[in-house]
Amino acid sequence: MVEHPDHIGEAAAFDSCSAYQSSDPTPAAIRRRGGDSMEILFLAHRLPVPPTKGERIRAYHQLRFLAERHTVDLACFVDDPEGVRHLGDLSSVCREVHAEPLTRNQRLTRAAGAMATGEAISLATFHSRRFAELTRRWQEARPYGAVVAYSGAMAPYLIARPGRRLIMDLVDVDSAKWEQYAAETHGPRRWLFGREARLVAAAEGAIASQVDCVTLVSEPEAALFRSRVGDGFPVVPVANGVEERFLHTAWRSPAKREPTLCFMGAMDYRPNVEAVVWFAREILPRVRDAFPGATLRVLGGRAAPAVRRLARHGGVSLAGYVPDVLPELMAAHLFVAPLRIARGVQNKLLQALALGMPVVATPQALEGIDARPSYHLAVASEAKGFARAVVDYLRDPAKAWSAGAAARRHMARRYRWEQTLAPLAAVVAGEAVEAP
Repeated sequence: MVEHPDHIGEAAAFDSCSAYQSSDPTPAAIRRRGGDSMEILFLAHRLPVPPTKGERIRAYHQLRFLAERHTVDLACFVDDPEGVRHLGDLSSVCREVHAEPLTRNQRLTRAAGAMATGEAISLATFHSRRFAELTRRWQEARPYGAVVAYSGAMAPYLIARPGRRLIMDLVDVDSAKWEQYAAETHGPRRWLFGREARLVAAAEGAIASQVDCVTLVSEPEAALFRSRVGDGFPVVPVANGVEERFLHTAWRSPAKREPTLCFMGAMDYRPNVEAVVWFAREILPRVRDAFPGATLRVLGGRAAPAVRRLARHGGVSLAGYVPDVLPELMAAHLFVAPLRIARGVQNKLLQALALGMPVVATPQALEGIDARPSYHLAVASEAKGFARAVVDYLRDPAKAWSAGAAARRHMARRYRWEQTLAPLAAVVAGEAVEAP
């Protein structure tokens, strides 16, 4: 049964996943594993399949990485009815999966409650008595050697036990993102974003003292977190990686003459919306002065109204949700990452660099990624310089290809998931967690 069946359609879809149990009591990952292992509980604020967007990509690869070495149970929320269709993808990874429905009405109700009780809205959205009861039962009955929580919203569900490691993957310093939002808005939104920044920052400090180790997506994020919570808390960077299929596919400049510039991301996410609007208004016209047929191709579903309005004008094409972005990327002449608000590591940028695409990005988009400006990609912070870099690559395909090829070799050496997740294996085992 669904906890709060706010929408009949949603309830019907979610019923099948309210307590999903793998049909195979011995998943393939467990059968393959040998040597020392433990039981692990993985808590996530969203279903990690399909791994087609940033938060799902990281969570899914962490989950699969751990399941190849240990026996893993997953408890998560699912806020998209479409996600139910992908629950079976986890049957070969996890021993047991609980995916709890989270409807739009529930989110709104909990947000209103957070305003009344003085809690952070982004954290209170995931408060659930049902989820708390189930995860409590599992943690009391099962000999978990570690509990890995993905996102700060999962902190209330952690239960300490002797010999059990509690690991929190915050991914990035979320309070800093809310601070950026507040700094760039006015009126009630400025107050609301500022309130969220303060409350999330307080929660991050509390989490640091609650767990055995905090992991973040890059050393810059880890350094920022340390500067906020102080010394004495183990904080370890665990980078994102790139799927092998991106590393095994080499980009080649398309035969068509009119340039296609590609951007991808969830188009209801504020930083992505702001990036695309800025590019279309301030950068694309300059590019089209040199290449009148140039088009910005935007990959990503749930486009915000500001993005949909761009498609009414020449030069912007909205692809919507694309299940497999690889063909679209291969058909583009260049990848752009014009983000001016960015936290953590941009998976979209890693994927484009791994393919060997020519890339032009802002410094914010590149932060946390080990890549050299002017060698692996072009970097520019202002509209005029960004447009100049795009035009430069389009006019000199050999230069563009050379940068992409160098980036591709570098990504293959540095950003395979087996490499980037090695620190997570150490943290789970109780290693490499000394405070700096």
